[in-house]
Amino acid sequence: MQIQASIERLDRDIQQLKIDFERFFNGGLNVPPEDSREAVRQQIRRLRSKPIRALADRFRVNTLEARFNALNELFNRRLREREEGAAGTSARLVPTTERRYDPYTGIVVGEAPPPEAIQALYRELYDDDTPTAQSNFESFHDYLLGQMAVIRERSGCDEVTFRVATEDGEVKLKAKPIRPTRLPAPEDTDRG
Repeated sequence: MQIQASIERLDRDIQQLKIDFERFFNGGLNVPPEDSREAVRQQIRRLRSKPIRALADRFRVNTLEARFNALNELFNRRLREREEGAAGTSARLVPTTERRYDPYTGIVVGEAPPPEAIQALYRELYDDDTPTAQSNFESFHDYLLGQMAVIRERSGCDEVTFRVATEDGEVKLKAKPIRPTRLPAPEDTDRG
């Protein structure tokens, strides 16, 4: 019964932590609820150290731990975005109504693509926070420029639209040439 009571308390505390973080992100709290987050983390550790015999209780603890980990990742990502976006501005984020580069609707890339456009594609394809992320981005940048050159050579276009698509559960990069500038060679049109 003591384990079940601890599981119920953990469930309530995770729910309260979620509410507190939402209050923080909406401006209702001045500081993130780090104490509450650490308390939940400690509760999970204590439950993990106890012998739990009932399969249902072990399943519930695993489920709650997975829920906490998912929320924790979401909170960390939102905090990081808030810190990066709030540098030199007010503490509250102002929601943007329009994204300049939307990788899902397509990003038009010309001869000298803006770094922000390539960065938007990279972020949607790879969620990479590792120390090698910059070199991975540079490799992606070179790859994208190479693909664009091949497509431009084959199609005779000035620009290429790149977009991110999900097919069969996999995220893929799609390309479509636009604005052909070359006219067909005379030998291709005159076969008489």
